Amino acid sequence: MESKLFRIFVSLGVPGLALGIFYLLFRTFDWTFPIVPSNWVGPIIVLFMLLTSSIVFYALTLWRPRTSPTFSVKSGDAPLSGAAAFQRVLEHISTFLEQQSAALSSQDSQTENVDEQRKRVDAAKTVVQRAANHTRHYIADRRAGQRDRKIERELSDEWLEVGEHLREIGSHKADALYMICFRKARYWSDTDGWNNSYSGGMDISLENILSKVEEITASEANAG
Repeated sequence: MESKLFRIFVSLGVPGLALGIFYLLFRTFDWTFPIVPSNWVGPIIVLFMLLTSSIVFYALTLWRPRTSPTFSVKSGDAPLSGAAAFQRVLEHISTFLEQQSAALSSQDSQTENVDEQRKRVDAAKTVVQRAANHTRHYIADRRAGQRDRKIERELSDEWLEVGEHLREIGSHKADALYMICFRKARYWSDTDGWNNSYSGGMDISLENILSKVEEITASEANAG
């Protein structure tokens, strides 16, 4: 409401200020103009005010300041650490897999399709936990100053495997999570190149993955 009142105030003030400046210039430099009938002066001024106010109000309505994307955190406004961001990613993936398991449990477990789907979900759970544990251990080593490019290549392969298992589940959300895992695999395949491109540290991939997961979960909630 305050923003709308501000736009209205500015829209009325700008043409008034313009008329005032024009009048001062007219008196100072003694400009000459074609003679206008006195009964036209009022309507001309009103028309000028309306047109100028409309243009200014429209411009202010369209204008929006650009803002940087932020991540909401329940404990405060501090940015998420790499470990916290990674935990949130794992929670989203685990929640999705648990939902798939619950949905399958409520169906007839004797059908071949349900059995195959349950196997795919269980396999995805296994590779997610394996990749997550390996990633946690290596992040701890990196923070201690130890780096091993062989392990980074292994992590890249493991996250690709996670994405492939998720994609085999065959839902829209699983396909989206596959792309997130693909980005994580790309990060571990060349952490130096990623850092140079995105000007971040070792955990920049986790922050980017977190933002993508939040977008996916929000869109799924709206669609439901």
